[in-house]
Amino acid sequence: MDYDSHHFVRNVLVELKEDAYAAKPLNVQLVKISHLDVKENFHILPHNHISGELIIPRGEDYECIINGSRTIVKPGQLIMIQPFDRHEDFYHQGGELIFLIFDLHDLSGQVWRSGIISAMAPTKTRVLNIDAGSPLKRLLDLILEQGAENENQMLARVKLGEAFFWQLIADIPAPLLSPQFAGSIEQRIFQSRVMEFFMEIAHEQLNTRQLATRLGMSKRSMEYKFRAVFDASPARAFTAYKIRLAAQMLEHGNSVKAVAEQLGFPDQFYFSTVFKRIMGFPPSRITKNG
Repeated sequence: MDYDSHHFVRNVLVELKEDAYAAKPLNVQLVKISHLDVKENFHILPHNHISGELIIPRGEDYECIINGSRTIVKPGQLIMIQPFDRHEDFYHQGGELIFLIFDLHDLSGQVWRSGIISAMAPTKTRVLNIDAGSPLKRLLDLILEQGAENENQMLARVKLGEAFFWQLIADIPAPLLSPQFAGSIEQRIFQSRVMEFFMEIAHEQLNTRQLATRLGMSKRSMEYKFRAVFDASPARAFTAYKIRLAAQMLEHGNSVKAVAEQLGFPDQFYFSTVFKRIMGFPPSRITKNG
């Protein structure tokens, strides 16, 4: 493939998250980053959380009650408040608090209600260390250094915040994660590995045995996993990927014949038939509109 075709192959990974065959991992959205200098001791009465919150104390300890369990968080640590927690704050004079507030949804837009850390885990497991020199500490420093004077800086700050969240998840021992959240992470990883393989062979035919080997599972187990994650067979998911890719290539001025050849279809007539079956309209509609 030439450079432009390879560029399209990579970009279609983003577009596929809205496709009918895409898995539904969690979508994390950083809503707000705020900072508080505590001038005096202060108690915030019990309240319910809708969004998640990461609270990072500096200077003085931070104390709270989560779902009836009292916890102390020291400087160099953070605590995770999960959506729908019952939460009560105790601020200590002279301290400094950093808040990273985030929303969790699946890609259908539904609020994630199953938690991140297992409901069976003790509240103290919500307290996590931010070790000096660790990736988590470096990301936090970048977040705090990043300005928010224009849209690009704000976007960079949001993306750094999301990277901080996922690095935090990577540092949590897997047994402490809720089964539903752990399952969503597994789906996310599986989908990513599949799409990387699809990207590499977009101009070829799918070899399911080769894909199964790459994924480290039997062909039968792989097909079962595809049904669970993509609601499609490997062949059907790969065809859907190629057709989405084809649509992007057509929108950027490539001819139907050229796209069919570059994506490994035997001829443009077969390509047009498959394209119409999946998209609901012929590829000529895109080239005419272009």
